[in-house]
Amino acid sequence: MTSSNNSVSVPPNGNGVAVVLRWAGISLLSLAMFGGVLLFGSVEAWAWGAVWIAVALACAFTFAAWVREHGGTFVYAPVVFLLVVLAAACVVQLLPLPTGVINRLGPASSIFSRMKETGSPSRISVAPASTATALLKISMVLMASFASLALARTRAMLFTLVGAAVAACLVASAIGIIQEKEGPESIYWTRNLAQNAEERAWRSSSLDPALSAGVSRMEGVRGEKGEIFFRRVVNVGDVFGPYANSNHFGGLVGIVLPVQFALLLGLLATRRAGWREEGGFTGTTEGAFVMLLVFSIVICVGATWYARSMGGLGAVAVGCLVVFVLMMLSGRTGPAISIAAVAIVLAAAGAAYYMRADLTARVERKLELRSQVWADTASAARDFPFAGSGFGSYRHIM
Repeated sequence: MTSSNNSVSVPPNGNGVAVVLRWAGISLLSLAMFGGVLLFGSVEAWAWGAVWIAVALACAFTFAAWVREHGGTFVYAPVVFLLVVLAAACVVQLLPLPTGVINRLGPASSIFSRMKETGSPSRISVAPASTATALLKISMVLMASFASLALARTRAMLFTLVGAAVAACLVASAIGIIQEKEGPESIYWTRNLAQNAEERAWRSSSLDPALSAGVSRMEGVRGEKGEIFFRRVVNVGDVFGPYANSNHFGGLVGIVLPVQFALLLGLLATRRAGWREEGGFTGTTEGAFVMLLVFSIVICVGATWYARSMGGLGAVAVGCLVVFVLMMLSGRTGPAISIAAVAIVLAAAGAAYYMRADLTARVERKLELRSQVWADTASAARDFPFAGSGFGSYRHIM
């Protein structure tokens, strides 16, 4: 095993074909990350299906490179084990249970009731199609994690993968900021989510006079305990960038930005020359990448604040804090890392102070709205206490 300044490691049995295969896999993974974000966040079947194919091909190139190298190495990460467990649980939930097992669960179980209704062995999942979709998505993340850990053998490959994630987050942030105040909720200024939107019922404990405005209205339904009021609203989301919901964009930033921060601190801790020397760190590839990371972090954090995604801001803060603590524990400290830490603390304190009134109001409102959702979830958990209702079945149960 040999090393150089520009590589993490070089395979001992490597050859030109293997390198080409690895770069092909890296390119497919980069395309999947960049395209998956811009294709409406890959929430539609055709979008995540295309990403699944790209990731599967990247895995195929991984194994092909291993064959050419007469062996391969794999950097283990705990997330891989977790994904394998989740995929195995999906498979178990999709398999028909033997009649003997269902009888042992007893008449009180939902699986027993479904078997009596259908007359055939039942599955754990109450929505097998949704569970199968969840299995495909979990397998996609598993393949992407495996390929990323197995393919990236040089700094250039690692920078390519991180660069694709950074570029996707940066483009989504820029689009969201530009289009935020430009009229209707439209993705890419062309796809208006308010057109052909379906109404959905949302339970309300009391009559709200404000519901007479806009598209909302009150309807009364007779129940066992009298009249129940429902609020009917058009479900059009809150578009930000390529996402139909600003909180989904916050999830993207919460994942990508800590990775950017970790790479930024790593580059700052390993710089090879002084900042003011001619041809020093700022004139290197690493220095240029640092400048790009700083610019991207500023834009992405600004976009998350602009989207008013409290969850996204919280995820960014926690993620960056974890990265900083891990860097401190690893002993990779220095003036650059200390300055970065102070800058982050000051930025977070300033944002919290500026948004203090909005934060308080939004937290109270969110807790009020979600307390009922949590209560319903707890009730559903009591109905499926042991094996659950199946991955992807939450919306059906609710």
